[in-house]
Amino acid sequence: MKGYIRQRSKGKWEITIDVGRDSSTYKRMRHFETVIGGKKDAQHRLADLLLNIEKDTYIKQQTRES
Repeated sequence: MKGYIRQRSKGKWEITIDVGRDSSTYKRMRHFETVIGGKKDAQHRLADLLLNIEKDTYIKQQTRES
């Protein structure tokens, strides 16, 4: 699994992680999250998310369909 951090604005960072592919459509699934604070805060959150994926404790967020 890979994760990326990019700065959105001063004090805001966006985390993007790959969470695999959809089993029926084979589309790439990603998780996006915004962290407010410093880059170290974003790196810490990214490490937590990647660890959850490795341990199989990551829970996918449900999306609402219109």
